[in-house]
Amino acid sequence: MQTFDTSSFEGNEGLCGPPLRDCSSDSGGHSSPTPVYEMHGSIDWSFLSVELGFIFGFGIVILPLIFFNCWRLLYWKHVDDLLYMLVPQLGFLYEHHKGQRYRSLRWIG
Repeated sequence: MQTFDTSSFEGNEGLCGPPLRDCSSDSGGHSSPTPVYEMHGSIDWSFLSVELGFIFGFGIVILPLIFFNCWRLLYWKHVDDLLYMLVPQLGFLYEHHKGQRYRSLRWIG
């Protein structure tokens, strides 16, 4: 910070020390009080936007999987296909139950 020019610190009257004014000559911290609206009414918008983005993003992905059966079946089909490609010890087993044909992953030997 000592390599910065004095003009870099303009508008920050509470700062002191080299290269600015000397603090030892001041009589104990006469900084201006923080306005009330900054203490109680300020909102950290960057933090709030991250929270809202996570909630809406989570809802856009998870809620359709919960409420739409065809999306849920398609999702798990893709997960099974991905696992089948990544783990060579897994194989598909086709089963019949009540007139329906089901495909499930099983560990092969």
